[in-house]
Amino acid sequence: MARPSSRSPLYIPADANYLSEMECALSQCSAILEEGSFSVNLGGRTLVLARSADLESLWEAMGAEDFEDERIPYWTELWPGSLVLAEWLSRRDLSGKLTLDLGCGLGLTAIVSAERGAPVIAADYEFAALKHCVCNARLNSAPAPWLVQADWRRPPFHYKSFDIIQGGDIIYERRAIEPVAKLLEHSLKPDGVAWIADPGRGPCDEFIETLRGDGYYCEVMFRRRVASPHSSEPLIGVAVWEIRKPSPGAK
Repeated sequence: MARPSSRSPLYIPADANYLSEMECALSQCSAILEEGSFSVNLGGRTLVLARSADLESLWEAMGAEDFEDERIPYWTELWPGSLVLAEWLSRRDLSGKLTLDLGCGLGLTAIVSAERGAPVIAADYEFAALKHCVCNARLNSAPAPWLVQADWRRPPFHYKSFDIIQGGDIIYERRAIEPVAKLLEHSLKPDGVAWIADPGRGPCDEFIETLRGDGYYCEVMFRRRVASPHSSEPLIGVAVWEIRKPSPGAK
């Protein structure tokens, strides 16, 4: 996995912890897989995702400083938004489209985009998520994404870098609205597109209205009802929003 040069438009190395050496994480793949895995059916294909712990056990192990720094281990769950976004992405030709996968978690949507031809930057606040993302790519014989440990409140990416920015279930609290909106404005190319999948949370509705007020075109492109792989709860409806700036001169 080659590291982009210091002049790369992908990110600013001084401000991001780019994991150029993944041997440590990859060496732990077998151990991570032994600790637990589950299967996901995507368009007739079965993907296996390793995860070493569930949300409840990681939550119980958290200290006060983790809550203060917002290091809540949501990454260890495969959320309904990621399942539906992965299905949407699996139908797209993404060849050559530089993609930022926000809050990559276990790596499902990053893996699917890479398989569909996109060079993918998988970003997460937690190093453990990045380890699982790269191990799950290897486990499913998928192209490995580049990995960046980053805080979206202080995005380390260069101006207007990405063709696609995507995320599933990332607008789960109101405090995510402003930083993610600013990240889109800063990092998405003028003709780029963002795909955000959400199960109808109030903060995401507010996020969409904020973007519309900023001049973005926002439309639901895909809907699906899915079950969580981690619970027996009823099916959850998820919408994939397409977000883009109108072309110059468009009415």
